[in-house]
Formats: sequence, structure tokens, C-alpha cells
Amino acid sequence: MKSAENLPAELHYDLRLVMNRLGEFYLCIPQPLEIWAENQGPTQSDAVIALDPGVRTFITGYDPSGQAVEWGKNDISRIYRLSHIYDKIQSTHDSIHGKVHKRKRYKLRRVMLRIHKKIRCLINDCHHKLAKWLCQSYRIILLPKFQTQGMVRRGKRRIHSKTARMMLTWSHFRFRQYLLYKVREYPWCWVIICTEEYTSKTCGCCGHIHRKLGGSKVFRCPSCTAELDRDINGARNILLHYLTVTSKEPIYAGAGTYPLGPS
Repeated sequence: MKSAENLPAELHYDLRLVMNRLGEFYLCIPQPLEIWAENQGPTQSDAVIALDPGVRTFITGYDPSGQAVEWGKNDISRIYRLSHIYDKIQSTHDSIHGKVHKRKRYKLRRVMLRIHKKIRCLINDCHHKLAKWLCQSYRIILLPKFQTQGMVRRGKRRIHSKTARMMLTWSHFRFRQYLLYKVREYPWCWVIICTEEYTSKTCGCCGHIHRKLGGSKVFRCPSCTAELDRDINGARNILLHYLTVTSKEPIYAGAGTYPLGPS
């Protein structure tokens, strides 16, 4: 049996052997949380970044220096191709019946599970790398609530089924939970959960609200004719809202917890 990582010399906690639906076994060994030293953080005392969650681009970030970061911009096409293959295999699986095709259905289910695992691993890899980079590079991370369930609920949603599926696939809530878990390792880093009302529809130059923006990728202001990337404009407006409103309100956090902004 080969291990992906070196096993510790001494075990201080109980461990578990877990088997997934593919029959793969994982040995789960709890480890103490490693806390970074304060002097390992970013040198800028005002290192802050505002994040704008999305679908075409998983996360768009903007900081006061004017740097814009797009994370997961080209990954959605690969994930969509895997999802399309999954749908075709599932359609074939559901179309065959009877004991004669029992073995074939079993093999198709195995293929579907492997594709699902591949998609999950791609999403997890994106989440983990982004969370680590954010915590190591910034002292304050502004992450707005992304109400995915409310936007994809049937009968009430205003988006296409393809967009709804990609929104669920990105697992924005799971990323938020992982980021809040990861930030415990970095004593200089704070995560502030904020809101994003009208941040995409508001012009970052003149403040005009573009109520007919729709799903356009480019924000074209009908008032001052400014042209901005929709996601970057949204992230910049989240940062402006924090600097002008939220940062004036007191934020409290106990030892070992994370600070939250207004919910």
C-alpha cells in the first residue's frame, strides 16, 4: 500500500479508514493546525481585496492598487465538457432496462462516478489554491454572500438551466466555508462577509445604476459612456462600499475565530 504523503511517526488522534463510492480507500489522519507567524504576512498594513463571485469566472478580485485578478476564467469550459459527457452517459444508462443489461448499467454508473469525482477534484483544486493565495497575500478579504439556492430555484429563477448548473457546480458556499476554515492558519488575515446589492449594476465612475444590464459581460454606462468589465466593476464597487461604509463600523472577533462584517 502506497501513501500519498509521509505518515507521521506518532499518532496523537484517532484515525479513520474511509471508502468512497468507487471503492477507493482513504486513511484520514487528523493533524494539529499549523499557525503561521505574524511576520510572515504581507508587508502592507492595508492589503485588502474585494471578491466578486460569478459563473463565467469563478472569482474576480480587485485591490486598492488597481490590480484585478480573475480566478477560474477558462476552467468553466472544461467542466462543462465533462458535465456534458456525464449527461450523455446518464441518458444511455436510463434508456436500458432489464437483467440482461445489469452489468452494462453497473459499468456506466462507475464511469459516471469517475467523471463526477474528476469534476469535484477540479473544483476543490481551484478552491484550495485560491484560498491559500488570498490568505498569504492579503490582510482583509471581502467576500459577499452569493445566494446560489435562491437564484437557481425552479419557478423563481431568471437564469437559464445551463447557468444554474454551472453556478451549482462552482460550489460558492463550499468555497466560503473552506476560506473561513483556512484563514485560521494566518493570524494577520480577516475574512469579512459582506453584501453585493447593485455592485454589478452601478457604474464605478459616475454611480449611475444600469437597470438593463442583464447578462452582459461588459458594463457600458448609459450615463457617462464608460466601458468596464462587468466582474471587475462589481469587485471594485464592493471595495468602494467597504472603504466608505463598512470599514467605519466596529468589527469584533474572539481568539481563534474570524471577523464578520454586517450580514
